[in-house]
Amino acid sequence: MSRIYPSWRRPRRRPDGLVAATWPRLALGAALCVALVQPAAAYVGPGAGLGAIGAFIGLVATVLLTVGLLIVWPVRRLLRRARGKPAAQAPASDDASADPPDPPPGQ
Repeated sequence: MSRIYPSWRRPRRRPDGLVAATWPRLALGAALCVALVQPAAAYVGPGAGLGAIGAFIGLVATVLLTVGLLIVWPVRRLLRRARGKPAAQAPASDDASADPPDPPPGQ
């Protein structure tokens, strides 16, 4: 039984009919690149290092807060509905704290 692939995902076949193994070749190439790398003769000062650490912590905190708020927001609405409290609404335009209308001209 032959598998049906989309045209962009169709496996490449070698001349002998076997499917080319791409991932093992990529893994081998990546391992060779990592194994043959030379040490860098560079110095990263404490300011740059602390800046990079601070940026990473800020990014992680932003992602965690976003996910947390996406989870907590609907739960809060459900709890408010269960307690019978209405959701927060904008104040009406005829609020007592609103400015009184201006008198007509000539008075």
